[in-house]
Amino acid sequence: MSIRRTKGSLQVETQVFAKNGRKVVLCGVMHIAEPSFWGYVNELVKGAEARGHEIQYEGVKNDMGRIVHLGPNIGPIAEAVGLQGQHDGLKYGTDWVCSDIKLTELLQGVSTEKLAKVEADSVETSKTFKDILAGPEGKSAAKFVRWVLGYVHILSKFPSGTFGIRRSVILGRRNASAYEAIKSTPKNVTTIWGAAHLPGIGKMLRADGYKLSGSTWVTVVGPTA
Repeated sequence: MSIRRTKGSLQVETQVFAKNGRKVVLCGVMHIAEPSFWGYVNELVKGAEARGHEIQYEGVKNDMGRIVHLGPNIGPIAEAVGLQGQHDGLKYGTDWVCSDIKLTELLQGVSTEKLAKVEADSVETSKTFKDILAGPEGKSAAKFVRWVLGYVHILSKFPSGTFGIRRSVILGRRNASAYEAIKSTPKNVTTIWGAAHLPGIGKMLRADGYKLSGSTWVTVVGPTA
């Protein structure tokens, strides 16, 4: 997984692959991060667009073409401790290409009752944490919450059978979708995906003859005083 902890920070990787003069940049993200991280991603994308890259991105969409959120909504908690969600921090372009699968494919075999329970639990959890942050132990709690939010966000999504969605779909099928989108255009590509997807996408690129030509680690959540 292109995620690491170092010197009290949580970091993700940006990888550059090359083949016969063509470049593919895999920009790993976490969906909740420091505002400065989204500044880095926006600048990376701005430079890529100036060089003529096609910008692709992760995002499961419903039948109306809107990106949907699945799983616990910890955005309000993140905001309370100074972090920022992807849809607030990332400046999406109107000409970007969504390279993810559709919602109907993701939710094959998943009961609506299970999804409704996840959402209800999410609302109650958010309220509880916000009450703690507003209390006398709020400062200490905020330090803890900032640090673990990223891990919770990653780990809660990938155990087998999470929310009734098969792991092979959460990772495998979606990694394949990202790879297929990269192959569908002759342009250089910069694609923005959760860091947990990078090893799978990178493996497919290597099998296609691409070689890793560069790697940068960027802080997603930094230490607090």
